Amino acid sequence: MAAAPKIAEAAQCKLNVLLQPQDGGSHKAAGYSARDFQYDSVAGTVTCPQNQQLDYGGEAKQKGQSIKKYRCHVKDCPVAGLCKDAKGRRVIEIWQHTAAVQAMRQRLKSIEAQETLSKRGRIIERHFGQLKQHEGFRRWTVRGADNVRIQWALLNLTANLRVLHKQWSKQKHHWN
Repeated sequence: MAAAPKIAEAAQCKLNVLLQPQDGGSHKAAGYSARDFQYDSVAGTVTCPQNQQLDYGGEAKQKGQSIKKYRCHVKDCPVAGLCKDAKGRRVIEIWQHTAAVQAMRQRLKSIEAQETLSKRGRIIERHFGQLKQHEGFRRWTVRGADNVRIQWALLNLTANLRVLHKQWSKQKHHWN
């Protein structure tokens, strides 16, 4: 599953998760992307980078989810070329997870959050990479939550034994 719905689920459960949201969507080489627009979930409004509110355009179903659409109808916007498509339209889609993703991006602007995320990359991500490289682990080969837990425990046991073996080998070499 994509990260954005998981970020919203973690926020709803009040879990202190720190995760870099994926960019998603297409981006213009020079211009505004959807993430430059701020969604206020309490007021139900979307504000553009020029501090203009977009008009609510209704709801639609997309990828099995209900989304809200907001449209820009500002005629004399000085930066319309950075924002609108070739047909002169700008539509912002607000998904159920949009507010949670925006809150996560705001959290990631702090130095402390960036350091924590960087530390995670050095500690945890390295472990996953080693499991993929050394153990050849690409997907679960068992079914059921209990069996997956057992397989995960065995993978970690193997990785930990490899580390211990390396340390024991160094000590043994020093004794000789």
